[in-house]
Amino acid sequence: MDRFTRRYLTGLALLATIGAIWWVSNIDGRVSALNRQLADDQYLRDYPYQFRVLAIENGVARMSSPRSASMSAIQGLRIMYPELRNESAVSDRMMTAQEDLARHQSYAGKLVTEHPDVERIRWVLDERWLEENGVLLQ
Repeated sequence: MDRFTRRYLTGLALLATIGAIWWVSNIDGRVSALNRQLADDQYLRDYPYQFRVLAIENGVARMSSPRSASMSAIQGLRIMYPELRNESAVSDRMMTAQEDLARHQSYAGKLVTEHPDVERIRWVLDERWLEENGVLLQ
């Protein structure tokens, strides 16, 4: 191996090492622990949407949600429950599903706010989940 190639590979290895150290140092164990708790919870485990903690910053936990002010719960519910695809937004079945989503989301938020480092929740639309399920966002 010539001198340039050896220096080039050494530089790449150094950059990769620095990048790996930076990545590992930014992993938040609190987020992982809370996500395990949410995944292991009996009430949430059987629900078709898995709520997740995305980050904790300054006492605020950002959590994923299948709904937001910019996107109604109806679209998310139609993904979670394919049998509701043709239901009216005001049908009894859709209203029951919306109430169930609200109960599960509230429960997930309550579990997370019990953590000593979390003062409040900020819900964030789960764009990745929507896109994985065929909903194209602008």
